Amino acid sequence: MPHEMSLAKTLERPDVQFAKAATGLTDEQVLARAKDPDWIQQQTNWSRLEAEHFARAGELPPMPTGVVDQKRDLCTETLRG
Repeated sequence: MPHEMSLAKTLERPDVQFAKAATGLTDEQVLARAKDPDWIQQQTNWSRLEAEHFARAGELPPMPTGVVDQKRDLCTETLRG
């Protein structure tokens, strides 16, 4: 049940609402895809393990951190936790 609750909360997120409006997906289609690690991995730059974990637990992976060149204010390298 906790995963279902987190998926229901996912439907309320503004980015998900925007994606639904842009693609015409129903809530049921969004929830089905949120449980499909192959689809999740295709839509994100997450690793296979991150996609499988999201599909299983409904938890987002940690946000990547980056190495920043402060002189140029540019992210030079993205690091994963």
